[in-house]
Amino acid sequence: MKRIVDGLLYDTKKAELLCKWKSNYDYVNCVLWHNYLYRTSLGRYFLYMRSMRSGCKSSEIIRPLTDDEACIKLAEHNPNKAFLFFPDKIKEA
Repeated sequence: MKRIVDGLLYDTKKAELLCKWKSNYDYVNCVLWHNYLYRTSLGRYFLYMRSMRSGCKSSEIIRPLTDDEACIKLAEHNPNKAFLFFPDKIKEA
């Protein structure tokens, strides 16, 4: 998927997939979100989200992330890669 946000082109086919996860099922809105964290060749991070709704058309969203936001998401879903990409933000306990 390609999307232009604030004059920048984000393309899931050209970016590196760092991790993916499913959100908890939203019973009120009957939707499950599939989330994919990407990094572009220029070092920008973005979240690609695709909804899965029973009986409805799915939605797709691309949301640029700051480095801090990307670090938090990556640390939550793939700690090893978080340390690899953000060694200055993660310290030993």
